[in-house]
Amino acid sequence: MSLNTTYRDNVRPLLDAVDGLRDTLRGEKINLPSIVVVGDQSSGKSSVLEGISGVALPRGEGIVTRCPLVLRMVCLQEGEPTPLAPITSSSSSSSSSSTQQQEWKSPCARIGAEGEDDRWISIEKIESAIVKMTNKIAGTRSSVVDKPIHLTVYRPEVPDLTLIDLPGITRNAVGDQPKNIGDIIQAIIKQYITPEETIILNVIPANIDFSTSETLRMSREVDPNGLRTLGVVTKIDLATRGIANRLQAKGERDLPLKMGYVAVRNRSQAEIEGNISHEEARQVERDYFLAHEELRDLPPYFLGTDQLALKLCNIQAERIRAVLPQKIKEIMAQSKAIEESIARLPKVHSSLVECQFHASGQLRDAVSDLTRLFQGDNAPAKGNKQLHITTRLMELFSNFKKEVDRSTSEFLTDYYSRLVKDAMAENMGVGLPNFLSHPALQQLVTAEIHKLRSPCEALINDATSFMTRAVEDVGHRYFEHTERLLPLVMAELSTCIEKTKSKIDKRISQTLEIEENSVFTLSPYYLDLTKRINASIALHKNPPASTSVATVSLNPAAVSISDVTVDLTSLVRAPVADQPTVEMQISVYAYWQVVYKRVVDQVALDIRHYFGCLVRRDMYDHLQRIFMTRNLLEDMRESEAAAHAREDLMTSSTRLKKAMEVLRRIERA
Repeated sequence: MSLNTTYRDNVRPLLDAVDGLRDTLRGEKINLPSIVVVGDQSSGKSSVLEGISGVALPRGEGIVTRCPLVLRMVCLQEGEPTPLAPITSSSSSSSSSSTQQQEWKSPCARIGAEGEDDRWISIEKIESAIVKMTNKIAGTRSSVVDKPIHLTVYRPEVPDLTLIDLPGITRNAVGDQPKNIGDIIQAIIKQYITPEETIILNVIPANIDFSTSETLRMSREVDPNGLRTLGVVTKIDLATRGIANRLQAKGERDLPLKMGYVAVRNRSQAEIEGNISHEEARQVERDYFLAHEELRDLPPYFLGTDQLALKLCNIQAERIRAVLPQKIKEIMAQSKAIEESIARLPKVHSSLVECQFHASGQLRDAVSDLTRLFQGDNAPAKGNKQLHITTRLMELFSNFKKEVDRSTSEFLTDYYSRLVKDAMAENMGVGLPNFLSHPALQQLVTAEIHKLRSPCEALINDATSFMTRAVEDVGHRYFEHTERLLPLVMAELSTCIEKTKSKIDKRISQTLEIEENSVFTLSPYYLDLTKRINASIALHKNPPASTSVATVSLNPAAVSISDVTVDLTSLVRAPVADQPTVEMQISVYAYWQVVYKRVVDQVALDIRHYFGCLVRRDMYDHLQRIFMTRNLLEDMRESEAAAHAREDLMTSSTRLKKAMEVLRRIERA
C-alpha cells in the first residue's frame, strides 16, 4: 500500500498539521475536515478499518464500538524515528518511580482521550487497550457515549490518513442497553456527519438493497446531493448478480454518489483464525477481484482496499485545502470571543485594600449607571428597554391617573345628588341652613380621598417592583463575577429598596391624611371654576332671547368650562328646592379638581424623589458601610467554579493561538 514519494512529500505535512490541530483543539467547537466512518451494525466497518490500518480492532457480537474512535495513521519511512514517548519505570529495589524518554520501536501506537493522559502501546495491545479505554469512558455495560478515543498508529506501509469510526446503528435494545439506544447512536452519527467539512464514509454490505441502508438514508439527509459521501461496499462475496451496475449506480433504485462506491473484500473469520496477515489478505483481495466474473472489467478505482486508501488520502488533502481559509476565519473569531471573555473576568485580588478599592469602584459605576438612567440617559441600559427608568415610571404614573379617574365619583349626576342630600341631612343643625354645610363637604371629600388609598398603594408596589428589578439588574451586572459577594450585595440592595418604600408609604399616607383632615386651598381655581359652572347653568336655564342656537348649545351634556368638560344635564334640570344640593355638588366637584391635581402630582413627585435619593446617594452610602465591616478578601475570593472557568478560557486561548500558528504555516507553505 505504498504511496509515491512526491505525494507523500506534498501531502504528509498537510495531514500532520491538521492532525496536530485536531489534538490541539480537543474540546474546542471547531469542526476540522474529517472522514467519518458510518454503517449499520455488523456492516463490516471494523474490518474496513483493519484492512486500511493493518491493526486488529475489537470484534464481537452486538455493539462493539461504543464511543467514537479517531484513528490516525502515520506512515514511517525507512530510517524515520518514532516520536519519543514518556514512560514510567519502577525499580525492583525501590518503590519510587521515575519518568524517562524511550524511543518506541516501529510499529507502535498512542492511545488517549479527552481528560485522559495519552499512553504508548505496542501494536499487539491495541485491541485490548481500546476495550479498556472504552470501558473507562462508557462504562462496562452496553451504553454508548460521544466522548472520542484517540488512537495514533505509527508503522510502515499505512496511508497518512485520519478516520473517525462511529458506533454502528442498531434498532432494538438488547440486554442492559438503554431502551433508546438507537436514538442515542443516531444522534451521535448526526452530530459528526452534519458539518460541511466532513466526508462521510458509508459502509454498506453488498447483500442488501443500498436504498434500505439506515446510515445511507441519514447521509442523504445532511448531504442530499451526495457530494461528500463515499460508499464502501463490504461482504462482496455475498453480492447478487448485478453488483457491478450497483457500484456504478446504473439502476433506477441505486443512489448515485459524487465520490462513488468502492468494493472491498475483508478477511473472513476463517482467515482471521488462520492468522492470515493483512498484507496477505490484500493479495487475496486483488486475486479475488481479478477472478470475479462481473467485477474484473471495472476500472481499478472501484475495487480494493488499496484504491480506497488512495482515494481517501486524495479526498482528505483536497478537503483540507478547500476549507482552510474558512477555518482560519472561524478560529480567529472564536479566539477573539475568548479573549474578550478573559478581558471581562474580574481581577484576582491579593489584599483587603485591593478588594475594598475594587468593590467601591464597582459600586460607584453601578450608581453612576442608575443615576444616568433615572435622569433619562438610557445609554447604560444597552438596549434593555426595561431599564429605561424615566419612561417606565411615567407609564406607571399615567396608569395611576387612569385608576384615580376610574375610582372618582361622578359628582354632577343624579346619583351623587342623593349622596349629597344624605350627607347634608346627617349634618343638619350644624351651622345656618342658608350656608354651605362644611361638615357635609368634609364628609363627602373625605370619602373621595379615602378611595385614593388603593390606587396609591398599587402605584407604590408597582414602582417598587420595577425599581427593584432595575437596581438588581445593574447591581448584578457589576458584581456577577464576585460570586461570594453577589448574594450579599443583592440582599443589601433589597434592604435599601424596602427602606425607600417605607419612606414613600409614610410620606404618601401623610399626604392623604392631611387631605382627609383639612378641606383647604389657596388656589383661585376653586372659586373660578364654581363661578363658571354656576354661570353656565344659569345660561342654559335662561338663555338670552337674542342668543342664537349657534352660540349657546341647547345640549348641556358636554360643556367646556375652563380646562374641563362637564355634563350639566342633572344640574340644569334640578328644581329650585334642590339648589343647596346643587351648590354642594358644584363645590365638591370644584374642590376635587384641586385635590386631584395636588395629590396626583405629589404622589408621583414623592416616588421620584425617594427613588432618586436611593440611586444617587442611599444605596452607595449603605453598601459602603457594609463593605467596611466585611472581610472583603474572603467575600471576593474567586469560587472554585470561577477558577475552573478562568482556567478553561486560558486553556482555550492557548489552544487557539497554537492552532492559528499551525494554520498560518500551512497557508504559507
